[in-house]
Amino acid sequence: MGLVNLVVAAALLITVGFSHNHPGKPEKGRKSCASIKTQKPCKRNGCRWKAQQNKCMFDSKAKPVYKLPSGVDEKDKDQYFGEDGKPNQKYYNALKANAAKDLVLYTPKAKQEYVPVWELPTRQNHKDCSETCNYKTPFRASKGAKMCTDADGGDAMYCAEDVDQWHVHDETEYYSYLPAYNDGLMTVTEAKKFEGLRARREASAARNPWTNVPLPQEPKDVRRMMAVAWTQGCFGNPTEKQASCSPVGSCNGNPSVSLHSGDYLDQISFTYPSGTIVSGGGGGGQGWNEVATTCVVGAVIYHGAWVNSIQFIGPYISTTRYGGTGGGPTLMMGGDNMCLGPVSLSWGSYINQICLTFVAQGKKKC
Repeated sequence: MGLVNLVVAAALLITVGFSHNHPGKPEKGRKSCASIKTQKPCKRNGCRWKAQQNKCMFDSKAKPVYKLPSGVDEKDKDQYFGEDGKPNQKYYNALKANAAKDLVLYTPKAKQEYVPVWELPTRQNHKDCSETCNYKTPFRASKGAKMCTDADGGDAMYCAEDVDQWHVHDETEYYSYLPAYNDGLMTVTEAKKFEGLRARREASAARNPWTNVPLPQEPKDVRRMMAVAWTQGCFGNPTEKQASCSPVGSCNGNPSVSLHSGDYLDQISFTYPSGTIVSGGGGGGQGWNEVATTCVVGAVIYHGAWVNSIQFIGPYISTTRYGGTGGGPTLMMGGDNMCLGPVSLSWGSYINQICLTFVAQGKKKC
């Protein structure tokens, strides 16, 4: 078994949580370390004084400074933290409300029944097709017609372009998100993305049918070959709302990671030692979990059109998998002595895309 396979096996089989070193009570906003010129204020603001260079530097081991969520009055801050200084459910509910604000949900015209992909009809392009059409509008109204349409009937000719083979991880993602579409829980942008997924599914099944049923009944989570990415990568497809490190450079150090999940990855929040919070997602899920407060050296991301679920890897152990069962897995690892650094998110009702960057930790080990 090669090194990559060993790492993959460890990521999948070890499902115990990180040890938690809960941060102290929130402090007032820190100054930029580089702007501090003397030793005592440097240490007081959670930075590290470099005596040889006579300057103040950022300390990647500093505990996060939890800033109050937007819209919360400073006089009410004690309501948002427990006696141990850890943010409570009210704190994360406020983050969730901010992230979900202004989301416009889509109500489908009709609910879609689940039909297994191997039962979808097959069809070949009409012999008179001079040019093919996009899989979302695969018909020409009649022979010689210039425009493509999604209307099937009358003299319409099927003239679809070739599409990629529909895979097991595509089917599990479709199956997973179909109830959210039917129940009107997706944003308008997410619903359009799902309808595009459904069109690609039908087009692929028409031209590239599943001749052997790979799943016994309904799609479930299955072991799959895993792609590998290094140092930096984005997973899923972006939608309308986005969040990233601002200002640039504010996401130094190891973030504390918390998330909200159930059948989907509903919301995720990264809090950095500087106090910067990168958070996004909708209003679903089954309670907040603080999943990592130490160095994150890697992650397994299950993704397709959405980020279906995620599992974080620490120096010695990994978390459980948070989220649903769909999507294909990618193992992402930082290099030697690297930890998770800046992230960015895109979301609607669910996490649609996540971008992770791993950065070197200098001479200090994670």
